[in-house]
Amino acid sequence: MSDLEGIAQRLDRRDGYRLISYREVGLPVFRVNCAVTLQQASELGAIEEFMLKAIARGVDSIDDLERFLGLPPKVVVTQLGQLAFENAVAARGGEPVRYALTAEGSRRLATQASFALVRQRIPLYVDGITRHLVALDHRELWTSKQLEPTGVLPPVLRRAPRAGDIDLAQVNRVTALMAKVGSPTQRAVRLDAVVGKPTLLFRRAMAAGFKSHDGRRISIAFAIDGRPSVEHEIAYERSGVAHKSPLFATLFDADKRRREVQAVARELRRDIQVVDDAAQAPLDRRPPLTLAGTKAVSVMSAKVRVLGVYDHPPLLRDALERAQDRLLIVSPWIRAAVIDKAFIKRLTTCLDRGVQVTVAYGIGRDDPGERDPDRQARESLEALATAFDNFRLVRKGNTHAKVLLVDDAYFVTTSFNWLSFRGDPNQPMREEEGTLVEDAAAVNAYYASLIARLPDDPLVSTPRRARRQ
Repeated sequence: MSDLEGIAQRLDRRDGYRLISYREVGLPVFRVNCAVTLQQASELGAIEEFMLKAIARGVDSIDDLERFLGLPPKVVVTQLGQLAFENAVAARGGEPVRYALTAEGSRRLATQASFALVRQRIPLYVDGITRHLVALDHRELWTSKQLEPTGVLPPVLRRAPRAGDIDLAQVNRVTALMAKVGSPTQRAVRLDAVVGKPTLLFRRAMAAGFKSHDGRRISIAFAIDGRPSVEHEIAYERSGVAHKSPLFATLFDADKRRREVQAVARELRRDIQVVDDAAQAPLDRRPPLTLAGTKAVSVMSAKVRVLGVYDHPPLLRDALERAQDRLLIVSPWIRAAVIDKAFIKRLTTCLDRGVQVTVAYGIGRDDPGERDPDRQARESLEALATAFDNFRLVRKGNTHAKVLLVDDAYFVTTSFNWLSFRGDPNQPMREEEGTLVEDAAAVNAYYASLIARLPDDPLVSTPRRARRQ
């Protein structure tokens, strides 16, 4: 299970809601170069500093220092010995012995004052969702171009942060978190100006879409470094921009969701029809499934289960690794985020076992959203279709249903895009759930129905060599 799938599964524990979709996103962060006036603590220790100041003002014997500073004799003698060793003070002789500052001691007092004010230019990072300062390393951030396969969220306010928007208390909290161990402590006393134009960057996170059980409410949650961020969820909800985001538009548009569900239902009804015999069926069983054009195939409820969105990727990996006779995948898009080196390796191993593999894809004559990495992924499948006579790659044309069928063990009908879900920037988050049916008769009938509708000629028609033994 990938990190995203594991995180999604852990998040799917919200009372009254169910997880319907998730995807990796880039959360906006403004990098702001600020001129800040800092109060810098002295590198001198407190006892050392006050002892030097006392000697400079004529409190210069051991007894006088003890009384003036209220310190035990042992502490005063030890500190004087250290200062003398560092050539910061020198004994002047006499009885009692008196001490005076050397040039080094005077320099320390002049240059290492406890409350020296310094002005520095420091980078600060303002979260584009919460508008709060965050402690980040620049190596954790990405540009929008670097995150193209992921999809990025715009800031909730397009206006870049100004000096007056930045809270000094947050500056001090962040600088304390980012300070190196052993470095002098600093405290911001004034933020003078924002220098130059802030830069919009992004940090990787996961967005998860939840839908209430009554179907009336949608909620977007975020996880950063695998941990839920309630602060981001609340700020994003309050901003009201989720409905306008291209990444979440489909979730919040009830009409679009309804049309998608209806399109899938129309296509599936060509193969699967629900026969209503509730009056005769026991309460713990679902209505049997009837495959169109065939005799009714009854499937008990124990053999039908609903898949959550995060159940799909591991199921696809398992299908490639465990299929023995046949494997059928129907998915509209082919994307590099899924068809990677690991996928090609699993598919090649599957073909080497002699499994008859059919991949049907396409939702039109061409794919205007295809990018160079996606084209390369598609060509990798075409190369395998040329090399193996047991691999059939077919452009189906127009399909809304997505199918995974393995041997006669099970089939899945779903809205989950098997070969593109994990990174297609052109596809917003949608309700991604499926139904798994484990019934040999139903699987065989469904397979025959789907294969009969595929074009006779495969996409790759060049001569192919025999399967490797």
